Amino acid sequence: MRQKIALFAIATVLLTAGAVAWGATIADQYDEQNDLLNTRYDSVIGNLTPVGREKLRQAERRWIAERNRVCGFESRTACSLSWVRKRQVELQRMEDTMGSNPDRVRAGQCFLSKVSDVGTRLGTPDAKGRLVPVPGSGTEADFADGTHMVDYDTDPSVGRWRRGDPVRLCVVELPTNCPKGDLRGITWRAINLRTRYSWTARDTEHMCGGA
Repeated sequence: MRQKIALFAIATVLLTAGAVAWGATIADQYDEQNDLLNTRYDSVIGNLTPVGREKLRQAERRWIAERNRVCGFESRTACSLSWVRKRQVELQRMEDTMGSNPDRVRAGQCFLSKVSDVGTRLGTPDAKGRLVPVPGSGTEADFADGTHMVDYDTDPSVGRWRRGDPVRLCVVELPTNCPKGDLRGITWRAINLRTRYSWTARDTEHMCGGA
């Protein structure tokens, strides 16, 4: 009987030691992934405009609140580790495709997006308040990532683009000598991967510092 009790005590100690070791492993993994998360967060936010940085900070606060709601406020748990890993991957994707963020500022960068709307530069409201295209007023296009392009010239080839068309967007040129935080006037090149037509235009009608 004493031998059974002794064996049971040894087994209990071993199980307890295993639990502690397992907990330490989760903690170590959490610390490692959290360090990566912080590194990638700093990398992404460092490449954004002031507006973009504020958007990312707000998104991060929402993520933290949701993680705490699901996992509780105790960090370094399996649940928190899972959330940190997922967020770290999300930020890695943002870092790898900085161009897909509407607040990107790096010239020469290209990324994939989709056409969300194409029309004329100007429109007049009808009786129901809907905008009716004004022929000859220029060309305008919006893309799924938030990029906007507009030109005073009418481009019939762009007018034949369809919603959902895959496009490759590239930053051609950044405006210079702009007021702080005003990056209007970025020149873009959009290549429609369905029609293979390339269109170059700015993101706004006015350059930075203008009206």
